[in-house]
Amino acid sequence: RQFSPSLKMGAIEDEPNRGKIMKLLRFQTTKSNGELTSLEKYVENMKDWQKDIYYIAGDGVASVEKSHFLEPFIEKGVEVLYFVDPVDEYMAGHVRSFDSKNLKNIATDNVQLKDDEEDEDLATRREKFYKEKFKPLTKWLKKLFGPSIMRVSVSKRLVSAPAIVSSAEFGHSANMERIMRAQAYNHGQNEFAMRSMKIFEINPRHPMILKLLESAPPEDAEDDYQVPQDVTDAAWVLHEMALLNGGFPISDPEGHSARILKFLQSQLGLESLNLEPHPELPVEEEVPPDLDGDIDIDELVNMVNMDSDDEKPKGTSPEDAIPLTPDDDGNVHIEL
Repeated sequence: RQFSPSLKMGAIEDEPNRGKIMKLLRFQTTKSNGELTSLEKYVENMKDWQKDIYYIAGDGVASVEKSHFLEPFIEKGVEVLYFVDPVDEYMAGHVRSFDSKNLKNIATDNVQLKDDEEDEDLATRREKFYKEKFKPLTKWLKKLFGPSIMRVSVSKRLVSAPAIVSSAEFGHSANMERIMRAQAYNHGQNEFAMRSMKIFEINPRHPMILKLLESAPPEDAEDDYQVPQDVTDAAWVLHEMALLNGGFPISDPEGHSARILKFLQSQLGLESLNLEPHPELPVEEEVPPDLDGDIDIDELVNMVNMDSDDEKPKGTSPEDAIPLTPDDDGNVHIEL
């Protein structure tokens, strides 16, 4: 692990020895149980029908192992590499393949898992059906979200999540956008060019998506068709949730907070969020401080007497006074 970043930089820069260096690299995977595994071992464990090496990139194992992108791979028993070093995705962009197997980021929009048991004809018919069925919703969502996403599509891989935001195959992933944005901020550059081309994927079987479809404008609706505000707010919350699930930041945190606040108001049955007035409190009379315990007068007198008995500096007590006696002429003589 100590030399891992250096080896990965070597794989990027030393093309003649790239193959040898790649064999030395080690990664955690969805099946390694916290241990490191080599690319050679990954290839040995690939499914018979598997053609690519799959990876997911992020800022740590704890982050990537919870990703919704992993769900179909775990379901089909396909191993996925964890790219959690900042240099990992740079390396994948330069190396592209290992042992004639392409490196594929599962957070991009074109990743498909087609095993031998899958009925391709059935999958094609389902894809066509869902695309037509959800056309009103995808059209409305694209108009609602505007330039924050490149397109809305019906997902073929989501299992439990209602929606997720992926990135285009040849654009920046969420992890790469995070790294490049940090570099842009550090060097004072404009981060607009670092933004990913985002694809909003919806799960056609999820009840939330089906509910949104019921309220979406029909295809023949007029331009002034009004979608209920609560449905619009729900769509935006879904959009922001999908961004976070995809590893992207929320572009409008203030709007997100306002929508969550409105949702909480509805859940708690609050008619208004106006603040309660301050209570009218009566003026209180001053009360002497409450002393802890009773004062022992005898003990207090003893303490004073002890202080008075302490030795005082010489010359400050009456006993130390020098008597002054005048002579016969009435003069007083003081010897210094």
